[in-house]
Amino acid sequence: MVAVGTDLLRLEFTDLDPDSRPYLAVRGPSGDPVAVGRAVFGERGSVCARSAPLQAGVTTIDYSVLSEDGDRQQGSYTFEVAADGEEALPGACDAAALDAPGEAQTLEEMSSGGVPDALLYGLGAAAVLAAGLLAWRIRADRRAGPDVTDDLQQE
Repeated sequence: MVAVGTDLLRLEFTDLDPDSRPYLAVRGPSGDPVAVGRAVFGERGSVCARSAPLQAGVTTIDYSVLSEDGDRQQGSYTFEVAADGEEALPGACDAAALDAPGEAQTLEEMSSGGVPDALLYGLGAAAVLAAGLLAWRIRADRRAGPDVTDDLQQE
């Protein structure tokens, strides 16, 4: 249980790929996303980020990290935010170096680079359709055009 107003997130893991990018997203008591700054690695396997001050109620941190062996680990951690909760200590996080909270996003929005999946699927479908139309046009032109072998035989 942490205190209302907590704005420092710290999750501890083992064996993470230090060259990868960790993601932390927060869902408040209503289930809506809470603004979070860019997650970074702290010392000793910690993943750290700043969030908007947390409100009272059950809160969930969704995370996505890459282990040293290349496996993507995703999950969530649920906890309570209450007036009589404990103050969150920075521990292995350099709180002063953390980015201020940005836009409130879900984990999927953060890790996809902001491009919705529907847009990517739509662009892929348009490319397939364009390739099909081009193939159809080439085939139709070959059927309608003069046959070069007939011209050569007549000469």
